[in-house]
Amino acid sequence: MPRTALLVLNFGGPETVDDVESFLLELFSDRDVIRMPFGDILQRMLAHWIAPRRTREVLHQYEAIGGGSPLVAMSRRQLEGLADRLRDRGHGAVSLHLGMRYTEPTIESAVDAALATGAERLVCLALYPHYSMATTGSSFNVVARQLALHRRLAMDVRHVPAFYRQEGYLEALTDRVVQALRSADDEPRPHLLFSAHGVPASYLKRRRDPYVTQVQETVSLIMPRVEAGLGHAVPYTLAWQSKVGPMRWVAPSTETAIENLAGVGVKSLVVAPVSFVGDHLETLYEIDHSYRKQAHSLGIRSFCRVAALDEHPRFLDGLADAVGPFLAPRIHGLCERCLHPIKTSHYLKFKCRDCRYRFPLWRTASCGGV
Repeated sequence: MPRTALLVLNFGGPETVDDVESFLLELFSDRDVIRMPFGDILQRMLAHWIAPRRTREVLHQYEAIGGGSPLVAMSRRQLEGLADRLRDRGHGAVSLHLGMRYTEPTIESAVDAALATGAERLVCLALYPHYSMATTGSSFNVVARQLALHRRLAMDVRHVPAFYRQEGYLEALTDRVVQALRSADDEPRPHLLFSAHGVPASYLKRRRDPYVTQVQETVSLIMPRVEAGLGHAVPYTLAWQSKVGPMRWVAPSTETAIENLAGVGVKSLVVAPVSFVGDHLETLYEIDHSYRKQAHSLGIRSFCRVAALDEHPRFLDGLADAVGPFLAPRIHGLCERCLHPIKTSHYLKFKCRDCRYRFPLWRTASCGGV
């Protein structure tokens, strides 16, 4: 049995206000997220110009939530919970390594640590339920680049592209939503607003990014469970938050959705951050402060947010369920768009034969493309 290492990857976040500018510099330099013209060098120069200016805009937001993001600390606890479950399932020999895309500990250091253990196989799990090139894909690209530096592209590398269909994830999210709705004012009955991190509209057309479709599928999977748990129908809306820059993003925005709901007389609002599995600036400030203030100013009397999944036992079970098959001696890869298996003979193709999604570089750059 080859020695296996599991890389658990996440976005990262500044743990103190002193880390904010360096975090934003790395974010704006990432061409998987923001692709500025004229290549890497100019993008890095522009990032150095943008980051300090953006820092001045958001510094007070981090101060308002305690001086930094709790995401890295929570990711560590989620990794520990996942390690316990894998150990209980007979995978105690697997070493686990945490890597953040934009802050310490970095994905590069996680790859280095995994290789230092003598790992012959890597399994990559990004803590994003849905696949997007800007999140999961960007993290997998870093893994591929770091392996290239070590001249280990021929290594057996396996990627878990998305886990939003995992039963544990769906049960945990349903439980959080039902708890929030039960605790909210029920006169009139609360309106449920799913708020996902938005992406530029160009992601759908130019990149054929599956993220928006997968979020929509999550809502369609969750709502029958929520209504069954409550015993009655629940009015709901899906919207998109965190727009940055002048380009057109997927719509409606969460701000617009709140305005529209207030306009039709909604007085009680429950906001479910559907694409996040741990708290950070988008939940603790954008939803808890900005959207709450907007809702109250428009006459919505009751406003509450669904708690993040964090260390919910069924969520951690779902992560273990997602990883488990990739630890087996033989497994097919999954297309990150349709999640259908990729047959061995199809590994080096550039498109999924089921949905015709064009595979990203991280898949075709690695041996076997798994």
